[in-house]
Amino acid sequence: MKILISILLIALLPFFAFAGAPNHSEMGHSKMGHKEMGHADHAKMVTLKKAKKPSRKSKKGHFLLTLPEIPTAPGLAHLNLALSHADGKPISNQAKLSITQKMPGMEMDLTPVKITPKGAGEYALEVHLPMPGFWKLQVQITDGPVQDQGTLKIILP
Repeated sequence: MKILISILLIALLPFFAFAGAPNHSEMGHSKMGHKEMGHADHAKMVTLKKAKKPSRKSKKGHFLLTLPEIPTAPGLAHLNLALSHADGKPISNQAKLSITQKMPGMEMDLTPVKITPKGAGEYALEVHLPMPGFWKLQVQITDGPVQDQGTLKIILP
């Protein structure tokens, strides 16, 4: 009799163990698998706040970099970057741009910054900043024969 009860308990254990667990739709998740969603969809999305000093000149003074909002916490941030020449004119649509995020003093293998041109010197950025602290976004800009670089600083609490 003890053997029969043990077999029944083992057979019913998965039902009782998971009967109270919420399903994907109750948790606000879709039924998509990890492969279908992609890595960036799993990263924590963060809110933004207005930057205290949104604009900075590039190293040689050729460009003005404007980041009007900054993230409020670690995670995946969707930022807007505006680039213009020192005279205020937007950079050309043919300009080449690359951005890397770095935390000084830390060696990390980070997801590359995704850059999407919006036109008239404006860019949408997807930047993954995985931990609190001081971050630098290093921006390399080439617009025709003019090359320069700039650094945007972000402090995450």
